[in-house]
Amino acid sequence: MNKQDYKKKWRKEKRQKLIQQFGGKCQYHNCNSTEQLEFAHINKTKLHGAGRGQDERLKDIKDNPSCYTLFCRKHHREFDKNAKQ
Repeated sequence: MNKQDYKKKWRKEKRQKLIQQFGGKCQYHNCNSTEQLEFAHINKTKLHGAGRGQDERLKDIKDNPSCYTLFCRKHHREFDKNAKQ
């Protein structure tokens, strides 16, 4: 396995572990979807903007779990839209 493949595998495993730690399903009221799960900021951290899946983002989620929640893609977009209003 080359370095790039190893890094990709590591990120996927780390992300899956974090998803399980967050309950493994969308945390939006009565949703419970297990598809297209994304971490959403509920409180600001030092990281901003896009970067889902990057090493820095995974570390930030691990280090600051109270600043994130787990949503399916639909509810993450809805949450972000409502937060901007």
